[in-house]
Amino acid sequence: MTLNCHGITTTIEFDHSDVGLEDYFHAFKTLLVGATFSEKQYEHFIIDEAEMYAEMSPENKSNLF
Repeated sequence: MTLNCHGITTTIEFDHSDVGLEDYFHAFKTLLVGATFSEKQYEHFIIDEAEMYAEMSPENKSNLF
C-alpha cells in the first residue's frame, strides 16, 4: 500500500499474505499519519465514526454484515 500526499510518500508492505482487517486498519493509520495527519485527528475520526454506527437503527446495522 502506498500513499503520496503533500510530497511525502508512505509505503506499507506486509511480510505475509494472509492480511486481515486489523492489519489493514493499522496500516491505514500509518499511511494517514505519514501523510501529515496527526494521531489525534485519526483517533477523533474513528470515535466519530463509531458513534455514528452506534446510533444506527437495528435494521440498518443488520445490513452492515
